[in-house]
Parts: sequence; C-alpha cells; structure tokens
Amino acid sequence: MELVLGALLLGIGLLVLVIGVILPPRIHRSPATDDPDAAAEPGAIAALERAVAAMLPRGYRGSLSADIELAGGGVTPGRVVLRTLAVSIAAGVILGGLTVPLLGVLAVLVLPLGTPFALRLKADSIRRRFEDQLTDTLQLLASSLRAGNSLLKALDTVAEEAAQPTAREFVRAVNEVRVGSDLGHALDNIAQRMHSTDFEWVSQAVDIHREVGGNLAEVLDQVSETLRDRNQMRRQIQSLSADGRLSAWVLMALPLVVPLLLSLINPGFLAPMISSPIGWALLGISAVLLLIGGIWIRRLVAMPL
Repeated sequence: MELVLGALLLGIGLLVLVIGVILPPRIHRSPATDDPDAAAEPGAIAALERAVAAMLPRGYRGSLSADIELAGGGVTPGRVVLRTLAVSIAAGVILGGLTVPLLGVLAVLVLPLGTPFALRLKADSIRRRFEDQLTDTLQLLASSLRAGNSLLKALDTVAEEAAQPTAREFVRAVNEVRVGSDLGHALDNIAQRMHSTDFEWVSQAVDIHREVGGNLAEVLDQVSETLRDRNQMRRQIQSLSADGRLSAWVLMALPLVVPLLLSLINPGFLAPMISSPIGWALLGISAVLLLIGGIWIRRLVAMPL
C-alpha cells in the first residue's frame, strides 16, 4: 500500500513539474511595448499568471519585476511565482513520498524562497558590477566631452565602448532620450534600476550643468575621484567583515542542513516533530528564533558606506 501511495505521489509530482515548469507558454513581445504582461499569449495558463501577479503586493511585484528584468529573464512575475510553486509542490510531493513527510514539508516551505533569492543575487551582482565600472564610465564620459562631443553623443560613446552591464543601461537611456524622454529622467531611471546612490550624483551633476552651465567634464572628474575613494573604503570594509559574514552563513545554514541530513540518515528520527502538537510548536518557535537570529547577525555584519 505504501509503495502504491509513493508511486502515486511521485506521478502527481512529475505531472505538476511538467505542466508548470517544462511546458509553460512562451512569451511573444510586441515591438510597441516592454510590458511582458501585455504580450503574453492568451490562454488559461496566461490568465492564471496574470491572476497570480495581481495577488502579489504591489511593492513586492515591482521589486520582483525589476530583478527579473535586470537578470534578463524575459518572463512575467506571475510566471515566476507559478513556476516556483509548481517546482516546490512537485519537489515536496516527491521527497515526501520517497523519504519522510517532514522533508516534503520543508521542501514546500523553503523552495518558494529560492527563486526570489536567486533573482535578487543575480540582480545584485549586476548592480555591483555597474558600481565597480562607474569610475571608468565617468572617465570615458568626461574624455568624450573634452573631445568636443555633445552630452548625448558622449552618452552614446559610453553605450558603445563601455563594458556590460553599463553599456546596456546607457543604450537604454540613449534610446529613451531619442524617443522624447528627458535626459535627466533617463539618467534617474538608471540610478533607480541599479539602486545606485553614486549614479544619482552623476544625474544631479548633469541636471545642474544643464541649468547653470559650467565645465561638466571637470565636475565628472571630481565625482569620479570621490567615488574611487568610496569604493576603496567599501572594499576594505568588506575585507574586514568577511569573517563575520561567513560565520553568519554557517550559522544560518546549520539549522536547515542538520535536519536534512538526519532525515536522510534516519528517516524516522524527526517524525515526532510533525506528528504531535508539541513538535509543531517547537518547529514554529525554531523558525521565529532563526529569523530573529538572522536579522540580528545581518545587522552586526552589515557595514554600509
């Protein structure tokens, strides 16, 4: 009977995995729009994606959409959530059917956090590369201005010659200006997408130059020198806090890895934790304490500059 039940659960999990992840509808974007939701193919799954996206909090939906766009996913937030739920349910059913129910429950609870976390890691990596390239970008921009080019032509030069992801962002800004957007607004959009306080200085310097005039190349050189000093200090702080951040990762991973290993070594060892009210209460208390500890450690090792 248990073998039949396990096979049934495995089949259900594989079916959910195929329908929700392996065979999702492709998105075809119209050249006239950058909104993935408006370009999705009609159908039941597309309607479900839009419904799921509508249920997300507006702030979280905007943040997730920005991370997806920056990571180059080309999918809607609703599809990301739908795929994540499908994978989590499938993994939970498969692991719970083949091992112990606790492992399946952990998979269903933990895996939905994996996709936003992975997208945020990739987006933050792109943003860090943009910050690291910013001093070289400003030097290239100032050199182009000294050569007698206009500001828009200098931005176009950066879009052509800078490394990624800087080139992609400046290409987008130049295209926005060419279709009628204000230059300051286009630069502000870059700062918002990249979460870059440093680039906000550049945008403000450009706005001031457009209003009162002056030597913008010299101003950009001064900003570049200031940012170089800030980056040097930031790297030094990261080096000094590396040991604390590694300890934080280890301490946060232990409460999750140890039960997983115990479930694999002795499947019945942790079964009382999910079969009695006391076990559920202890799991809830442990989760709250783990969350509090994680926030506390993050505040201890975080040293923003």
